[in-house]
Amino acid sequence: MEEKLDEGFIFYHVLHFLKKHGWRVIGGEPPDGTSDEVQRIVIRNSNKPKNLVNKYTQKVDLMAIKSQTLLLIELKPSFDISDKKKLDFLNENQKDDISNAIEERTEIKRENITHRIKCLGFSNISSYPELDDFIVFLIDKKGSVEIKKGKNISRVTFD
Repeated sequence: MEEKLDEGFIFYHVLHFLKKHGWRVIGGEPPDGTSDEVQRIVIRNSNKPKNLVNKYTQKVDLMAIKSQTLLLIELKPSFDISDKKKLDFLNENQKDDISNAIEERTEIKRENITHRIKCLGFSNISSYPELDDFIVFLIDKKGSVEIKKGKNISRVTFD
């Protein structure tokens, strides 16, 4: 059986795939110092008391923007249901917190983001459930990236 890929390898190839296809990578949280070219963006939960705010932070592996569409991307060697749940939660409950974090670390204003798309990336040998409202990046051992869009994703392109 083929081995699953390392998270740093997946991160590197998705990062460069996005750049090659005109996406501006604005931040994220590279695994184990994989990349110095990505600034850290921390999403703080504004509904928690200020003295506990560090306990209630989230980081997304990559954030990229193109034509007012923001990609929120989690990457792992294989499909991980906790990443799906994390992105579902952030997208449903912390939209303002995401916008605050982006405005804090970049010049991008919240009104310049009209769509948020949840994305997962992992080894192409992984099995995963149908994900109607996600984009999936499948990476092979040579670093090639294949895109699978859920049936509810139509407007995003990688040309």
